[in-house]
Amino acid sequence: GLQRLIERYAECAQEMAADASDPAWADELREIAATCRHIAQEPPRTFREAIQLGWFMFMGCALENAPHHHCFGPGRLDQWLWRFWEAEQRAGTLDEPLADDLLAQMLIKCNEFAGPQMSAVILVIGGRKSDGSDATNELSFRILELADRVQMYFPGIDISWHAEIDREFMRRAIALLRNGSGQPSIFNSDQITKGLVRHGVPFEHAVDHLPSTCTETSIMGRSNPHVAWPYVNLAMCLEYALFGGVHPEKGHADDFAADVGLRLERRTGVLARQSRIGFPACQRGTGVLACPTACPTTYTELRDAYLRVLRHAVDGAIIQCNRDMWLQSIHRPFPLLSCLIEGCVESGRNISDGGALYNFIQPEAVGPSNVVDALAAVCTLVEERGEYTLDDFRAAIRDNFEGHDELRRAIKRDCPKHGTDDALCNRLFGEVAGSWCDFIEGNRNYLGGPFFPGFLGWTVWISYGERTPATPDGRLAGEPLANSIMSCTGVQTKGFPALVRSITDEFDQSRGLGGTTCNVRFQANVLETDEGAEALLGLTEAALDLGAYQLQFNLASTEQMRAAQADPEAHRDL
Repeated sequence: GLQRLIERYAECAQEMAADASDPAWADELREIAATCRHIAQEPPRTFREAIQLGWFMFMGCALENAPHHHCFGPGRLDQWLWRFWEAEQRAGTLDEPLADDLLAQMLIKCNEFAGPQMSAVILVIGGRKSDGSDATNELSFRILELADRVQMYFPGIDISWHAEIDREFMRRAIALLRNGSGQPSIFNSDQITKGLVRHGVPFEHAVDHLPSTCTETSIMGRSNPHVAWPYVNLAMCLEYALFGGVHPEKGHADDFAADVGLRLERRTGVLARQSRIGFPACQRGTGVLACPTACPTTYTELRDAYLRVLRHAVDGAIIQCNRDMWLQSIHRPFPLLSCLIEGCVESGRNISDGGALYNFIQPEAVGPSNVVDALAAVCTLVEERGEYTLDDFRAAIRDNFEGHDELRRAIKRDCPKHGTDDALCNRLFGEVAGSWCDFIEGNRNYLGGPFFPGFLGWTVWISYGERTPATPDGRLAGEPLANSIMSCTGVQTKGFPALVRSITDEFDQSRGLGGTTCNVRFQANVLETDEGAEALLGLTEAALDLGAYQLQFNLASTEQMRAAQADPEAHRDL
């Protein structure tokens, strides 16, 4: 297995050393061979041996995942390497230039994985120790500096922020954004830890959280990293509600499951079969919407109908998750990964069969902001002003707003929008996001673990938008849905503080452990001066203090992006 693979590398390095004409290179190859021979059978003793073994373990697990995708990373690199760095530093044996080279090589090698199903490789630095103290150390700073030096696409550098984190480290992290790569992303460890503890995870384990791929939550060395599934189209749920339980274009509900992003059978017998194999009972979770009802005529009727359709979709998502986990427990064993995850060896069970200490699964909501803006438009134009009826909205959606320019203009210009710190939209966001969480939380998955609701859009907000008809927020058919919990495309926000208040005032983001993405664009010159960097750091800290789950920044200018479209090869660092 993995031991033999490492031994083969040792043999290869030894053979290359015998043929090398450069004495220095031959010595290096012999050192590589000696390192590999030792770590193939024994624990690492030095920083070099530790980072080499860590890479082999990560590579082995990625190869084991090859038919699927490599959706995890080397973990909290500055934590599991620290004791080796610190020991050699104290002993006076640490070769710091070599250690920097080894770290840089590891960052570079994270880009060797490619293919149509390649997802992401994530590396986390900072955070807290198990006793709650700041975990930032010298390695944390080194990794930041090396990420700036190598400027590769992978790994994604994520900062695990908390209220007591080293502020100079955060200054360096913000300064790293100057290179235009959009890294690092910043995660609110205090919020994520709070959410995990609420679900029964001990604090000392909860602080070891890290994103599995993008922003969803796992715990290093103690949980399954494959967690985000399925993705549910909330905008399509609203469409079904608006049209009395049928698709606005098809006129029936036979494809409801597929329309909202699920993979469930239409046949009613599916529930009976699933309940016999131990899935939770659920009366509404079939692939067909229970039954069409009369079309709503008021804002309140529409909101209530949306919640009923959403509940039906959530029931279906839970059934699908449990079915897929059951199938995976039979057909997708991961023997190597299971050897490295706490609980699997102790229980004698594969990670895909519930062997891990924690077994999370995290359904993701797509398009909540579209639902917020749509409900706000109906509330304003139908309920408050009486200028339009829901029949007008239905006609406009059927026609993709062709011939309904005045209604679309009223929706776009006269109605409040999510992301602008509007009181109505803030309340609606709390209701839309909160109801998604309410319906998911409290359910148990096939492996006995909890469901975590999330709002990770990944790239699904684009593909779901392609097959979603026009929506009551004025969006045209085929256009992308909103990305995660951000404003809908084209909404003129009132600045970063207003956006943060919109997503935090009425919703506790520690509930969204399935992950959220807060993509924020600033002008490209914002970090040209130290004062600008300090200002952005202050805004970042204020957003996290208010409870934002995650932040990532884009500082590329419009001119840079257009130039990159015209000549992608010349802008590969973006």
